[in-house]
Amino acid sequence: MIDKRTFLPCLAVLAGLILNLPLCAQYSTPMHDVDAGARQPVNFQVIIGVCTGCNQGSDTTTVTIPAGKRLVIETISGLAIVTIGETGYLQVQVTAGAGTPAGATQAMHTIPMVKLTGNPFFDYLGCNASLRVYADAGSTVGLFYNRGPVVGSGAVRVAVTGSYVNLP
Repeated sequence: MIDKRTFLPCLAVLAGLILNLPLCAQYSTPMHDVDAGARQPVNFQVIIGVCTGCNQGSDTTTVTIPAGKRLVIETISGLAIVTIGETGYLQVQVTAGAGTPAGATQAMHTIPMVKLTGNPFFDYLGCNASLRVYADAGSTVGLFYNRGPVVGSGAVRVAVTGSYVNLP
């Protein structure tokens, strides 16, 4: 038989214990990103040379985007060997939306470079950018190195990582 004098205090203690139990996360099933489709990893790298007396070097032929794909650039990094005191920055130019009613649009993104270290003969400049930039099939990915002051020749190694996604 239930003791009427202790029933309510026991019920209050039991309710307090239940409400103070830590909540456990339930297992969830990984979700499928239906908008992105299957991602195929892509890496490429280029060395952009800058001649003596020039303030810019470029490359627009390194990557060819296959038909039916979109290139998603996620990381760009660069390492330059330059004349002492030189400063510079990278630019990436992409075209996307070629198959849309609005037509292709172009975007240029700037990535500043900072001095990493130097020695008596030259300086190292470097950069690293985490971003999300898109380029469609049939378009080019332009990589540009701009510098100043223009003293001697220079070179920058640019590495690009990302993935291809299937277009609908």
